[in-house]
Amino acid sequence: ADCCSHSLPFKAEFMNACPPQLRQAGVTDGEWAHWAGRLYKEVNLIKPQKCSFICWASLVVMLATLCLIAPLCCAEHRKTIMAWDAAFRSWQAEFNT
Repeated sequence: ADCCSHSLPFKAEFMNACPPQLRQAGVTDGEWAHWAGRLYKEVNLIKPQKCSFICWASLVVMLATLCLIAPLCCAEHRKTIMAWDAAFRSWQAEFNT
């Protein structure tokens, strides 16, 4: 599960029957039912909260930062490209004469 969704980590069908490996190790169906029941009630039913204000605020800050920085990066890159283009055109004009 992530911050905005919920999934049960232990599915009910896996907790209904004692796994063969544990049965071979001596765990009885009664013991398994007891411990699987506790696992389900004490662990599995703990649900994460939906996205909190902090989660959404962080997302907004990250997007705003990207929107503010991207044009500056592009403007700097554009200066470099335009300088390269001017130098290449100058070289090309000299070469073609």
